[in-house]
Amino acid sequence: MNKKKNTISVILMLSVILIIGSCTRSQVEEPSPLGPSTISVIFEVTSDSNVLTAGPGRDSTMITASLKKYDGTPFPGKTIVFEIRDSSGLKTSHAYDGFFPGEKHAVTRVTDSQGIAQVKYYGPNARELLEYGTSREIYIYGYASWSGQEYLIDRTKILIVLTE
Repeated sequence: MNKKKNTISVILMLSVILIIGSCTRSQVEEPSPLGPSTISVIFEVTSDSNVLTAGPGRDSTMITASLKKYDGTPFPGKTIVFEIRDSSGLKTSHAYDGFFPGEKHAVTRVTDSQGIAQVKYYGPNARELLEYGTSREIYIYGYASWSGQEYLIDRTKILIVLTE
């Protein structure tokens, strides 16, 4: 019985010594407000104008996706998927939701040396918008494939208003 107690005591003392010896910090360090955090990548999708008019012609805006590290270092050569979605977040292929070049509702672009990818979005004209109503909110989503099965996702909202 004494042998058992001695063995358990030795094991506990060795465990305590290992735990105490493993900590090498001498003080508490505050985290940097500049990062890196758990997500050290900034992915942002914006539009030049978030309000387009639907008149006799088509109004358009440039959609820009920016992919950079927390410190501003760009990620060149990354593929960005741009996609038009309605206010519910559902994919759309209706004329009254507008389109990208080639009358497509989803396109891909590759980031340049500054980590920027751009595509032009063409809103609907008045005739197309009247099929739906008098105004419409749509979202342009941007997707960037990241490590493994991770994706970076952002969106920008565009309001389309009838001018006639």
